[in-house]
Amino acid sequence: MERKSLPDLIAGLVGGKLRYALAELAALPRAAVVVEDHYSQVFALEHVRPAVVADTLAEVQVRWPGVPIVFCETRKLAEEWT
Repeated sequence: MERKSLPDLIAGLVGGKLRYALAELAALPRAAVVVEDHYSQVFALEHVRPAVVADTLAEVQVRWPGVPIVFCETRKLAEEWT
């Protein structure tokens, strides 16, 4: 299980670190990435093109289908889901 804020998720996607983390998580019997924000906030980003982020999220979900990326609205909900 890996919990991330939206800025952490974006940094990992853009910098490539998230791909390594997903590859490691995929080797586990159960794994997920839990993001403490709404998916819609991806489209409110200013420093990176939202379409690039959405495309990259789709790409990593296809590459590692056993590691879902779950968006939870709040930190409390992310804690409960985890």
